[in-house]
Amino acid sequence: MIYYNNIGKRFMNIIEVREDDRDLWNSFVGENFPPVGGFLQSWEWGEFKGVLSHPVKRFYMESGGGWILAFTIEDHSISFGLRYEYAPRGPVFAKHILENPKELVSVIKVFKDYLKKTYPGVTFVRLEPPISEQLSYLLKTDFNFPKYYIQPRFNSVVNLKNSDDEIFKSFSRDMRHDIRAAEKRGVNAVMNSSLDEKEMSLFLGMQRDTSKRAGKEVYPSKKYYETLFDKLPPEEMRGDRLTLTVGAFIASYDGEPVAIHLVVFFADTATYLYGASFSGKPSSKATSYLHWYAMCEAKRLGYFWYDIGGIDQKRWPSLSYFKSQFGGKVVSYLGNIDLVLKPFSYDSYNFMRRIKYPDM
Repeated sequence: MIYYNNIGKRFMNIIEVREDDRDLWNSFVGENFPPVGGFLQSWEWGEFKGVLSHPVKRFYMESGGGWILAFTIEDHSISFGLRYEYAPRGPVFAKHILENPKELVSVIKVFKDYLKKTYPGVTFVRLEPPISEQLSYLLKTDFNFPKYYIQPRFNSVVNLKNSDDEIFKSFSRDMRHDIRAAEKRGVNAVMNSSLDEKEMSLFLGMQRDTSKRAGKEVYPSKKYYETLFDKLPPEEMRGDRLTLTVGAFIASYDGEPVAIHLVVFFADTATYLYGASFSGKPSSKATSYLHWYAMCEAKRLGYFWYDIGGIDQKRWPSLSYFKSQFGGKVVSYLGNIDLVLKPFSYDSYNFMRRIKYPDM
């Protein structure tokens, strides 16, 4: 589908990618995405989500012989036969487009027109462009900005380009104490390529324990993890940093696992995905130590950032405080925005969502 761009007198062409575009795709995403969240638009994550739950398609926008935008989009079903499309942390813009507001406006207009023509039967298209809130004024007239978000708007990210000593000194005094205490008590850690049957059973038990402490279910199903390890290659077998990989970090005390973290690796960033621990054991100190161990491993493997995950002082005060003790940089994003195609159905969906999730 070809569109005319009057900025610079260029044409823009939106094309569905082929299987042999995998390397080009990951290269574009890896080179143009900020440190946080790029893995959600990686080729391998799309394969994982396509098998797990939602049909996935990938498109790129070409202009002047080069890619200027790319997006993976998932098809979601909601109540009463309604559907919406969702681009997690997408679309991804070429850096030079983000640096030119006029060009960005032109690209957004073309992209919006494309979505309207391609998905006339859906209620809305949900996007999460990895751009700063300062650029939100460019989107206000065409998109709705929900008060809730899907992917976190704020993440805490530790810079691994510093020395190990500098990284450790940036932690809070309490965090440094907990990590040293874990080492003195004999907590040790290892990164495995996956979880075996026994480890998976322990991880699911840790999840139940952690959910009980949190007062609500906060984890996906066993199938999610089985599919994750099936579709993503292990970090130890990666060919390059532009292939999404996964590692299972296990902390043990007295020979028994007490905490398990799953970490994915893409481009320059290692991202903490899920973690859990048992109560009644040195779980908090083991959890702190396991993050530190994962940072050291990621640094050793050549990664520049360790994303500890989302923070939100209102929704997750204790978790956010814990993550803040690692002294990471807070990275913020615009959040999710919706291109509304069926206003009445969209309003009904949000009304039902507020009833189901009153605290979000």
